[in-house]
Order: sequence, then C-alpha cells, then structure tokens
Amino acid sequence: MRLRFFGIALGLLFFVPAVASADAHRWGFGGGGSGASGSKRYGFYTSGEVVVADFIAHESVYKYVTLIGDFAMTGGSHEGVDITRKTGGVGPGLRFSKNATSPHVGGTHAIFGKATSADGQDTRFATAIGGLYEFVPHRDEVGWETAFRVQYDYVISKGDGNSFHRFSFGGVIRFKKQH
Repeated sequence: MRLRFFGIALGLLFFVPAVASADAHRWGFGGGGSGASGSKRYGFYTSGEVVVADFIAHESVYKYVTLIGDFAMTGGSHEGVDITRKTGGVGPGLRFSKNATSPHVGGTHAIFGKATSADGQDTRFATAIGGLYEFVPHRDEVGWETAFRVQYDYVISKGDGNSFHRFSFGGVIRFKKQH
C-alpha cells in the first residue's frame, strides 16, 4: 500500500510546474509500456524528472544532471502463479547529447527506492541502474517538446535474490523554463 501511495504522490509531484523553479532549466514527465525478465512480466511505467544543472563538458558534448522519480508495475505468471511486482524510487541521472538542440539524447541513471518482493507479499529496498535513448524531433523549438524513449534498467532487489531486467518504451513531454 505504501508503494502504491508513493507512486501516486511521485506522479503528482512531477505534474506541478513549481517544482521546476530555482536553477532547473526544464522539467518533464513520461510513461509507457514496460516488460521485465523472469517470467515475462508486462505492465507500465511512469517517470518524472527535473533538471538541476547543465553544462558543456567539451565543445561537442552537452550534458545535464537530473533528479528522476520512477514508478513501474509489471505482472505475469511464473510456474502457474500470478506475479505482480511494483518498483518505485528517486535518484540522479546524467543526460548527454551532441549539443543543446540535437534530437538524439542518451542518458544513464541510478534510482533508489522500493520494490515488492517476487511473491508480492512485502516491500524491499531496490536499486535500478540503467540507461536510455530519446529521440526529440523538435528539440530546438521553444515551449514544450515531446520525445520517444527506450529505457533499460537492471533492478537489484535486496534480500530476495530476485534481481531482474526491465525494458521500457514510451513518450516524454518536457516543459522548458520560461526566460
């Protein structure tokens, strides 16, 4: 129950534009389909992010640091038993592209939070380490922008030994900071 509440609260948090104040240059949210290894589970994911810093590492590489919130729920069966697994957490991410207007964005992240156990009976600490690729066709325009995302996470669940791979795909909507 706490993980479900956490997922709803996290989703609402990233829908509020006030979160993007301070030094953040943009904020956004996304969602889509998700699949997990270990009994072929399918479901959905939602995520939100706030950019906390951006910088140019080299003349040809634009990078920015994000704070990410993520919630996913997958379900399926294993040896005739129905399994529903929920994961949720918050963590840092690094995004990079050729420049500030390139339509191709890569990224990596580490998300720390909770995951239900394989049998769904209790909640345990979990870490999701992964990467993503986004195609942002209109990144150089002002206002909001949309992107298509493909994401991979390796979710390490403490205690039950049931770590798993999670593949997600979907859309992202970003809102740029108004100057």
